Amino acid sequence: MAVELAYSSASDDQASIAQIYQSDLATLGVTLNLKPMQPVALINAIYTKQYQLATSTSLYGALHPGQMAFNPFYSPFTSYTGFKDEHYTNLVNAILTEVDSAKQPQAYRDWLDFVLDQAFTIPVASLVPRAITNQKVQGLYYNMAECLRYDRAALG
Repeated sequence: MAVELAYSSASDDQASIAQIYQSDLATLGVTLNLKPMQPVALINAIYTKQYQLATSTSLYGALHPGQMAFNPFYSPFTSYTGFKDEHYTNLVNAILTEVDSAKQPQAYRDWLDFVLDQAFTIPVASLVPRAITNQKVQGLYYNMAECLRYDRAALG
């Protein structure tokens, strides 16, 4: 069996992850053909679902599971992966609508178990972006997607 993995040629991290997957799958007898692509071409392939496997980046993993459920790699409503499943849609609706704080953890666990079992997308943990600045720099902040924002930065 052979499959192709597209990844950004501009990302050393994605290239490294692709090589790790290639090595791991080889132990199972699966040939993973690596396809480095220019970022714009990769994004177009992902948006139009013209790939077998592809890497991408998303910082939503550290947020509330409801944020991931609307991420286009996980969303049952607008999905880059094309994955459709009625049970999955129900699980997403449960984490988005459950108001009982005692029931929310189980809804999250059910959603996560399903995502991991189906493996239609594979999350890879990353660090939150960080910056080192002089103490005079003021106004750096993280937005809701854990992206470090500089638009309010100034010397104080």
